[in-house]
This record gives sequence, structure tokens and C-alpha cells, in this order.
Amino acid sequence: MFKALLLFFVGALAASTAKCQVAPAVTYPKYSFQLGGEFSVYKPDYGPQNLLGFGAYADLDFRRWIGIEAEGRSLFLNKYGDKLEMNTGGGGARFFHRYHQFVPYAKVVVEFGSITFPSHTFDHQTLVLYGVGGGTDYNLSHRVSLRGEFQYQFWPDFLGRGLNPYGVNIGAAYRFF
Repeated sequence: MFKALLLFFVGALAASTAKCQVAPAVTYPKYSFQLGGEFSVYKPDYGPQNLLGFGAYADLDFRRWIGIEAEGRSLFLNKYGDKLEMNTGGGGARFFHRYHQFVPYAKVVVEFGSITFPSHTFDHQTLVLYGVGGGTDYNLSHRVSLRGEFQYQFWPDFLGRGLNPYGVNIGAAYRFF
């Protein structure tokens, strides 16, 4: 009886130190990178018409909930008086949460903005602007996703009064890793 009990305890001790699995069943990469393009519709806060254009973005998301986004956009279609045009480019922080195929996010960006606008004489300004936005990515597959987002911008130094354009971006992206 003593030998059987000793054998049981030695076996239990050996089993408690053994590992059942060499690697975790599910592993996530430490980061993901995607490139995308988008179509944009913006209310420029200067003139009566909406501006239309195209943009591109790159997201580098880290494991949990934070990432970095770089973006550029050119709004040159449907110009007011054939002169109004807005171009922006920059980047900032992106905060997200994965939920099945959906990835809702919020972002804060600092960008350079270039605006060409009609006045008594044709005029142009390049400024630093700030933007906040949010939206969601919908993963069609592991590599391809669709995006819908809203962005509000602050152009604080435009003609001494500021400018607050806002708009909607719709696009698609390809995830490399």
C-alpha cells in the first residue's frame, strides 16, 4: 500500500511539472500593417458646395488597442468657382477595439493643409491643422477590409478666423501582416 501511494504522489508531482502544449493554440502578431485608399466628401466651411476627392492611408496597429495612422487627401473635384481646392497630409494616433469582423476606432491627427481659394485675387495658404475622427473597418477577409469614417478638422490660422471642414471617407485596404 505504501509503494502504491508513493508511486501515486511521484506520478502526480511529475504530471504537475509537465507541459501539455509546446506553444499557445492562438498567437497574434505583435503588430499589423495595412495600406488603403478612400473616396472623400467634405464640407469645406468655405463656399456652398461640397468638395470631392481621393485619399490614401497607412495604419500600423499594435497588439492591443493603439496604433499609428498616416494619411493624405486631395479634395479637388466639384470646386467652388473652379478655384477651391484642399490638400492635407500627416498622421497621428489611432485607438481601436477588435470585435469579430468589426474594428471601430477613433483617431487624433496633426497634418499640414494646403488650401487654394477664390478671393479678390487668387490666393493660397499652407497651414498646420488638427483633426479628430472615428469610424469602423470591416474585415472581409484576413487581408482585405472596408472602411467608413467621419473626420472633423480645425484649421486655426485661416484668414484670422479659422476653418472647420468636416467630411466622410469611404475606402478599402489590404493588410500585409
